[in-house]
Amino acid sequence: MLSAVALLLVSLICSAQSCSLHRRYQHDSFQFPQDFTNNSITAHPGHELLKRWYGVKTLPAPGADQSYLSPYYYPWPVTCSSPKVVQPIRYCFKDKRSAKNLQAVVDRSIAAWSQATLVSSLAITVEPTCRDKNMCICSGLGVAKDALMISDETIDGNDEWNHGPECYTASTVGYRYAPKGQPIIPHRHYMKFCSYAPQYSWGQFEEAERDMGHEWGHVMGLQHEHQRPDRNEYIYFKCKNLKGYEQAYEKADIDEEGWFDDDDHGEELSMKEKMSRICNHELYASKFFPAVLEYIRGDAQHMDTVESQAIVNNMVKSDRFDFESIMMYDADLMSIDKAGKKYVLFRRGPGGSVGAPVWMGGGVNGDLKSTKLSEGDIARVSMLYDSGHTKEDVSWGPVRVKIGGRLDVVVPAPRKRNEL
Repeated sequence: MLSAVALLLVSLICSAQSCSLHRRYQHDSFQFPQDFTNNSITAHPGHELLKRWYGVKTLPAPGADQSYLSPYYYPWPVTCSSPKVVQPIRYCFKDKRSAKNLQAVVDRSIAAWSQATLVSSLAITVEPTCRDKNMCICSGLGVAKDALMISDETIDGNDEWNHGPECYTASTVGYRYAPKGQPIIPHRHYMKFCSYAPQYSWGQFEEAERDMGHEWGHVMGLQHEHQRPDRNEYIYFKCKNLKGYEQAYEKADIDEEGWFDDDDHGEELSMKEKMSRICNHELYASKFFPAVLEYIRGDAQHMDTVESQAIVNNMVKSDRFDFESIMMYDADLMSIDKAGKKYVLFRRGPGGSVGAPVWMGGGVNGDLKSTKLSEGDIARVSMLYDSGHTKEDVSWGPVRVKIGGRLDVVVPAPRKRNEL
C-alpha cells in the first residue's frame, strides 16, 4: 500500500492568498537577523528521525545570538508560515539548452526526495516568479536572483571536454543568506551538472538521476558523509587506489617548488610521509593531487581563507555514521581499476581493519536500481526543514509522485539502517 496516493510537488508552494509570505522577491535575498522564522527544533528522546547526517546547521531562533552566523550558509528560508510552514528550494535553468536536456532528470531526482518532503517543510519547485513554468530561464524578466540556477555543463560535439576533468558536477551547499549591508550576489546558488548528455550513448539516464539526487542533497544543506571529521573511525580511504596517485607520487618525489622543505626537524620527509600529507590535507592535495579534495575530511579542508574556515566550522554531524547515505561516494569512483575492484572507500571492520566497500545510497557494486535514499538522509532533512513530525507521524513506504503532466512514478521506501 502506498503511504501517499499522490504528491504534487508544485502545489507545495503557498500562494499569497493562503498564507503569510516572508519572501520579498524584489530584494532577491533574505537577510539576518529579522527575515527568518524559527527553524530550531528539540531532539526528543526516541525521535525516530534523529539519526545520521553531516551538513549545515539549522537556522537559529529570532533574537538569538547572531555572532556565529557568518558565513550565512543555512537551510533555505521559510516563504510560508500559515496554514503550514514551507521552505522551498526554488530553481530555474541557466538557458533553454539546460532546460531541454535536464528537465526529465530534474523531475526524477526531485521525486527521489519525496519521502523527505512528506516529513518536513521542504519543497522543491520551479521559481514561482517565472512566467513560463515549463521552461523557467533564470535570466527571464522578474525571476528572483537567489533561485537555484541549474546548468548543463556539457558541450555538444566536444567529447574531449565532456570526458575531461574540467567538465565536473558541483552544487552550492544550503542557502547563502545576505549579511546586512553587503551587496546581493546574483545566482549565488547553483547546480552545475556535467553527468548527462542525452544525445550520446554514454549518457545513462539512471546514473544521471542518481547523481542529481546526490546534488539535491548538497543544495538542501548536506555534505559528503565520507568527509565527516570523524570518518576515519568508520571509513578507510585507500588513497593509492585513486586515479592519479602515481603521478602525484612522482611530483612529490621531485618537489620542484620545495613544498616539503619546511620540515621542523630539518630531515627530508619519506615518500610515505609526503603522500600522507597529500592524501589528508587540502593544501598539499590542491598542489599535487586535486582528486583527493573529494575525499579529505571536513576538518582538513577549506582552510585557505577565514570565510572558508568558518564554513567548515559551521558544519555539524550526528553521533551515528550513515553507510547507506546518498551522500556517500561509490567505492570505485575515480578508481585506478574498477574492473579489478581496486576500491577507494571501505567500511572499518573490527579493530580498525578494512571491511566491505561502501556504495552511494546502498547500491552495491554501483547498482543503480537498488540505489535509494537512506532513513538517515531523510532524518537530517526533517531537522533542517522542521515541520514537527515525530516517529508517530512516520510511515515508511512507497510514495506515488506526480509532477505536472511530466511525471507519474512510485518511489520506494528509504533504506533502513543495516538493510544491506
